[in-house]
Amino acid sequence: MSNIITDRTFINRAARGGIGLVVVLILFALGFGALGYANVTGLAKDVGATYAATTGDVISEGTTKVREGGRRSRHWVEYRTVTIEYDVAGLVRTSDSIRNEDLQIGDRIDIWVETRDGDVFLEKPGAPGFWNWTWAIVVPLIALGLLLSIVLTVRSSIRLKNFDPAGREPDFVFAIDGVEAHQASRRSKKRIFTLQGATETNSIASRIGATGKLVVGEKNLPPVANFPARLTGYYLTPGAESTDVVLHTPELGDSWWSAVLSFELVLDQQKPAP
Repeated sequence: MSNIITDRTFINRAARGGIGLVVVLILFALGFGALGYANVTGLAKDVGATYAATTGDVISEGTTKVREGGRRSRHWVEYRTVTIEYDVAGLVRTSDSIRNEDLQIGDRIDIWVETRDGDVFLEKPGAPGFWNWTWAIVVPLIALGLLLSIVLTVRSSIRLKNFDPAGREPDFVFAIDGVEAHQASRRSKKRIFTLQGATETNSIASRIGATGKLVVGEKNLPPVANFPARLTGYYLTPGAESTDVVLHTPELGDSWWSAVLSFELVLDQQKPAP
């Protein structure tokens, strides 16, 4: 069986799909990165904040508009605001607009002023709560996870683009036990195929006989009416196991194509000795 690639159509298509995924991941990473930065800096500000208690006078009122509601019911809502004049350390200052429906012009009230930036609060702020800490930790971790995914996807696309099996022996033979297909999405007519089975041979000794699955999108798959009983596969780097693999199927017009290989997690369930 020849291991010279005569047609890289489906391999190159998978590599280009990886670059498209990178663009999407970058957009999400930027979004979560900005949100994570805001959460972390906001938490740091709240942790280090100190407040001065004083009194203030309501000197004016106004309104502000805020968009509220779900994705399909977004609408503008108008809220009443007030402005408060107060004295801190002998300096007379004026607050930004504060949403409030009850205070009237001329009212004198107790307020708390953040000593660093002058933010005014009608109630004494408490320490950062559980969700403040959670979002400040979780969101940056998601951003870091997306960055890692970007690096791995770019690396995989480059390796797919440069893949050459010449002079190599196949890394594994995958025996197919069953095939499942489902729509890629509600709007897409393309299907995703899941090939279930096990590796009969594998260059990674611990994977010989391991049960797993190959997943491939229809656009990256050569035309097929029936899959052959066995698929010959290669890791992108010789001797180094990878989830992205290249498959060779002479039965499908000597096709070379890419899929994602994963194995079932098998836990050692040994009973403790009596």
